[in-house]
Amino acid sequence: MKWSVSVAQGIYETAAKALVQAAKGSYPVGTRLRVRGPHGEKACEVIGHNDAWWHRPGQLRVRNLRTLTETNASLECIIDEATDGRERPA
Repeated sequence: MKWSVSVAQGIYETAAKALVQAAKGSYPVGTRLRVRGPHGEKACEVIGHNDAWWHRPGQLRVRNLRTLTETNASLECIIDEATDGRERPA
């Protein structure tokens, strides 16, 4: 099947917007995660989301729970939710 640029762009935009919403629903603000970074794993808390579907859709803004520094984390870097006994926010 041959795709036109406008059709492919429309499909990409729809998928990227869906990814932004899925990330917000799966990892709401306050969720604690284990994230793989350049210097190993770290425990983090989600403090925000990237709303820009056109640039790194679904990226999370997180705070390192040990150092309290803030950074971005892509969905590919998430290992799992932290198991510290704290329940997920409603």
